[in-house]
Amino acid sequence: MRIGIIGASGRMGQWFLRLFASKGHQVGVYSRRGKTGVETAGVLEFKTVEECAKFSEVILVSVPIAQTAKVVSEVAMSCSSTQTIIEIASLKRKLVPELKEIAATGVNVLSIHPLFGPGADISAKQPYALIPISSDESDELRRFSKILPDSRITTVNEESHDKSMGYVLSLTHFVNLAFLSSLTARNELLELAGTTFKLQVSLAQAILHDEPELLAALETENPYFQNILSDFLKNSRNIESMVKRKDSRALAGLFASTREKIRESDSFRSSYTSMYEILNRTE
Repeated sequence: MRIGIIGASGRMGQWFLRLFASKGHQVGVYSRRGKTGVETAGVLEFKTVEECAKFSEVILVSVPIAQTAKVVSEVAMSCSSTQTIIEIASLKRKLVPELKEIAATGVNVLSIHPLFGPGADISAKQPYALIPISSDESDELRRFSKILPDSRITTVNEESHDKSMGYVLSLTHFVNLAFLSSLTARNELLELAGTTFKLQVSLAQAILHDEPELLAALETENPYFQNILSDFLKNSRNIESMVKRKDSRALAGLFASTREKIRESDSFRSSYTSMYEILNRTE
């Protein structure tokens, strides 16, 4: 299969380049930055979006969220009904209506979200969200499975997807940014750190390997995050009040009630063991 990647200089673009090349596909790339930094043998570098699109049976668009619709539209101008455009933006609600307009012109468009980062193993079975664009969901699943076989697929609409990402990405990044911003003398702290702190620092620092523009967009562009953040800050103020009042009984009660809510989940039962397994692999 001939696969083109628009935005191949980015970290996710590079990940998909390695994936498709490892599967024996012919891969062509284009980046507005000019040099793509491609080191994989046999990969073709194109000077324009049009050249890359005309070469490809499948065109994967891996660009900043705000630019995705514009770039997909530009790619579509050079595509026929036999080609498929895939976009991988992390937020979908504002994007999907524009993608549906593009698809209405006869171009095949898939909207997916890789539920992993660019450090993931290309040989492992990775999870994706598929956000249907057309009324024929089965056809989109078939196209997806042909291009990315051996993947785990969750189908979800754009509204549910972005609501979930408000917690999964936006809130997680918010909490970890605030955590790192609050630390002083980090190296000295690590010398005295226990398991929980070491893992928290590793997680927070790992997030910062992503592009700052993407991290900022996930905070500011998700329409559902404002309410999620308000609830989080309300809960934080409630806990802060308990701490300032030195109300150990209320705080212990909150720990206990929170544990009770989640204790029957599989993730809670295995969490303590998993924490040490992760730490042992990183040391």
